[in-house]
Amino acid sequence: MVLMIRGRSGIRLTEDGKLLYSESKDLFERFDELKRKIRREASGKVLRLAASENLCIHIVPLFVKRLLDLGMASTVDLFSGTAEQIEARVSKSTSDFGLFYNPARDPWLRHRVLGEVEFKLVFPKGSGRKDLSVLPFVGSRVSDYSQPYFALRALHQKGIRPSRVVESNSQEAQLRMTMAGVGYTVIPKFLIGPHLGRVSVDSEFSERSKVHCVYRNAMPSANWELLKSCFDLGCAK
Repeated sequence: MVLMIRGRSGIRLTEDGKLLYSESKDLFERFDELKRKIRREASGKVLRLAASENLCIHIVPLFVKRLLDLGMASTVDLFSGTAEQIEARVSKSTSDFGLFYNPARDPWLRHRVLGEVEFKLVFPKGSGRKDLSVLPFVGSRVSDYSQPYFALRALHQKGIRPSRVVESNSQEAQLRMTMAGVGYTVIPKFLIGPHLGRVSVDSEFSERSKVHCVYRNAMPSANWELLKSCFDLGCAK
């Protein structure tokens, strides 16, 4: 099929070319109108998301950026907290959906597994398992949970029971304290990447935790697919 003919006077379309141009032009116009329609419908729409802090920092930003770029929401309300705080917000419908590591306990909430995150045992630079008896464990606040949280359970399963603990409700702070030589910690692998030269990562310790997505009302499939792709991309870093 010949679409155009190039001559000394320039380029002219053949009949097939004119037909293709006409159909393509109509297609692009309909596509532009569809984008305008999506933006109109999203105008004033607020998406309320609650997530664990490390997910808020390293996974959610990409999701929010794409959500806004695609016109799927005009405002995003983001809450960072513990699994139990997040679940309570979703149960009360103050957040549309939540992301955290522990399985949901409210039987009325809908639930899907978003994926898995690998956790690593991390020491200050130059330290390792030989220092477990002298270094404190830098972990989350036990008072924020009604049961042992994942990182602490993972240590216990490996036979490591810290005698001294430094608690923080921020995993970013836990990592910073480890880099400062305060103690050792267990954190998601995707947090460590930019700081590999400033910490020692235990090569034998590798535990995986599911990330759960909970919601009360039906979650649009477009939101789920976008969230899943952003999660997979963020965890691959």
